Amino acid sequence: MATQSTAPPEDPPPTAGLPTTTTASTAKSANKLTLIPLIFLIYFEVAGRPFGEEPAVQAAGPLFAILGFLIFPFIWSVPEALITAELSTAFPGNGG
Repeated sequence: MATQSTAPPEDPPPTAGLPTTTTASTAKSANKLTLIPLIFLIYFEVAGRPFGEEPAVQAAGPLFAILGFLIFPFIWSVPEALITAELSTAFPGNGG
C-alpha cells in the first residue's frame, strides 16, 4: 500500500499570476500639469473678462447687477459641490 503524505500542499501566493507594476511605469502614466499648460491656464484665467457684464448692468441696474454677481457664484457652486461629492463617493478610483 502507498503511504499518504499528511503535509498540506503548497499553494502559490495569491499574487503569483498577477502582473506587477513598478513605480517608474506608474509615474509615466500619471498625467501631470507641466509648466507650459500651467502658464496658459493662468493666462486665460487672468485675461478672461466677464462677458455680459455691461448688458446685465443696463438691464438690472448697478445695485441688482452687483448683487447678482455676488450671489450667483454661491447659487452655482453649492449644487456643483454636492454633485462632485456624490460622484466622488460613487467612483472612488483616482484617474478620471
